[in-house]
Amino acid sequence: MKGQGSVEYLVIFAAVLIIAVIIVFLLGQFAGFSQQSLVDQSITYWSGQKPIAISDWSFSASGNDRFVLVNRDITKIEVVSINTSEANYSVSATLSPGDSFVLSTATTVADCDAAGDVNQPVEQDNVVIYYRKPSIDPTEMFTQTGTVPIRGVCAP
Repeated sequence: MKGQGSVEYLVIFAAVLIIAVIIVFLLGQFAGFSQQSLVDQSITYWSGQKPIAISDWSFSASGNDRFVLVNRDITKIEVVSINTSEANYSVSATLSPGDSFVLSTATTVADCDAAGDVNQPVEQDNVVIYYRKPSIDPTEMFTQTGTVPIRGVCAP
């Protein structure tokens, strides 16, 4: 009977160990879903901003970052720059109401500046867009400050 107690102990220990391994595996798989939900939240926020929306963006380890800017205002807007905690992008584009502009830049961000960063999350905080409204005052600079970071995944 002594052998039966130790066998029961080993079977229970093995079952607990297998359950623990399965839990760790599942938690690791859901981490990717968490990152994607942060990216989706960022897309929803920035595509709905006014007067300037950023409807799409991508970050590339090869140095080809891209932003699609959209004028959601009723007047013409001259976008001067986009500044973030990671990079400053010079824009210089005049957009009529409803127009979009694709900003392609060679600027790379620290989270996505090497081949080893591919498929890693990228986050740019403290986003400030500087722009002018030529029809109101061509010299006055306006700012649009975002409260949600621009998030994405580093592409090759």
